[in-house]
Formats: sequence, C-alpha cells, structure tokens
Amino acid sequence: MFKPWIAPARWSFAVILIAQFVVIFSSTAGETAAENRRWSNQRSCSCIAIDPMTKDLYTLLQADHSSKILKTSPSGVTTVIASGLGDPEGIAVDPHTKDVYTTDQYRGGYGGAILKTTAKGKTTVVAEGAQLGRISGIAIDPDTKDVYTTDSGFGKNAGRVLKTASNGSTTVVASNGVGNAYGIALDIKTKDLYTTDYHGRILKISLDGSITVIASGELGNPFYIAVDPNSKNLYTTPGVRGKVLKTSPEGSSTEVTASKFPSSTGIAIDPSANSLYMTDGEKILRIPL
Repeated sequence: MFKPWIAPARWSFAVILIAQFVVIFSSTAGETAAENRRWSNQRSCSCIAIDPMTKDLYTLLQADHSSKILKTSPSGVTTVIASGLGDPEGIAVDPHTKDVYTTDQYRGGYGGAILKTTAKGKTTVVAEGAQLGRISGIAIDPDTKDVYTTDSGFGKNAGRVLKTASNGSTTVVASNGVGNAYGIALDIKTKDLYTTDYHGRILKISLDGSITVIASGELGNPFYIAVDPNSKNLYTTPGVRGKVLKTSPEGSSTEVTASKFPSSTGIAIDPSANSLYMTDGEKILRIPL
C-alpha cells in the first residue's frame, strides 16, 4: 500500500509526494523478484510530462539500457505503458491522442531516434539516424503533430533545434547561437520554443527562427525546462546548483524552493492547477506555485 510522504520540517515550502516508485514498482506489476532487485539498484526516474486534460503524469524510469514509460494518475496509481525502450532522454505527451513521444540517443547508431508509444503500449519509430544528432529533449505541438527535439552536438556550440513531421521528415529550426541545447519546451499558445544549454542559458526561438537569450549566468547548468503558457514564466531543473528556478519573460530568475534537489531532472507545469511537478530520484514531487 502506498504511504503518503511528508516533507522534513526544515523544508519551508509545501512539497507533496505523488508517487514513490520503490513502493509502487513491485513484483505485482509483472516482474520477478530478480528483476525487482536489478531495477531497485539501477533505476532512476528522469524526465516528466503532464497531460493537461487528464492530469496524468508520464515519466521515464531508466535502468540498464531497458527503460520504461510509467503513467501516474492524479491519485498516485502508477502503471507501465511500455518497456525495453533503451536509453531515452526526453518525454512528451500528445493530450489529444495520448501518444507518448520519447528520444533515444543510441537507438539509431550515431544519431538516435524519436519513438512514439500509443496508449495501448505499441511503440514505433518516428525517425532515426544521423540527421537527429545527439538527441536529447523533446516537445510536441498537439495541433500540428510536429515534434521538436534538441541536438546537443558533438562539439562546443554545435547544438541544433530540429522539427520532425509525422511522416519522419526532419528540418533544422535553429542552429547558430543555440549552443549545446538540451531541454526544450513549447508554448502552445504562441508556438515559441524555449531551450536550455550547457552554458547555463535559456533561449527563446521564435517562429521565424530568431534566437533570443532570455537568461544566462545564474542558472547553473539547467537540464529540462517547462513553460507556463499563461504567465510565460519558465521553470528549470537544478543542474549543478540543485535549485529549481523560475525565470520571468524579462529574464529575472528566482528560486522556487529554499532547498536543493541534486537528484532531480524532469519538470512539468500544470498551469490550471498552479502546480509544478518534478522527478527526484525515484519520486514524483508536486510543488504548489
């Protein structure tokens, strides 16, 4: 039985545990005891996406080149959507079709791959190969079904932002000035893209491909990024500083929490509930904003 987790008294903000995978992920989910031991030693919950319609959360549980997609309901019930996904780096969900999109840096050899997993668990390859580069973050436009990914590159400032259509064709949205891009988020209202890079910057990429530096210098090395389509505030996960940051459209950054989360990576926003969701090791945390 899942037991609620209470934040330590030294934390001065409200953190609510949505799911503790070490409890939910057991042999009752169809795994042998040996498999459970392997996963408990090596697994790590990385990126996260939210379905704004159902409020279901989708996360990647990574372990030993055989990762899983998990779906966690608002009540904390977690189910396995797909397994054996290799080494995924990013995740996104189409709220209309419920298809889940993931990136894999190694599946396509030099480049990597974009995978689509349906609600029934069928996984297909949308695109793969060298044209995707060192693929990392992913976002989907639910209106056009275009998938946006980051290529962090194999050299300094060698990153790109790519758009892949549903038929698998890939084009470059932006390259020069992107740095070593990693996380990516799409503003579903304006269609602007936001990325993070290893140089500690947040970049905005407009529809015409122009690049604007929103913030730099005080972000550490942020990993994933989420955008609130209403306020246009941007949220990034800690990187080396272990802080969750909120960056305004004008570029000023403030700490969302007073405590550090060095194990956290993924981040997602539910603007209707004014909540931030974050992965931290084998947990999903919700932080009211």
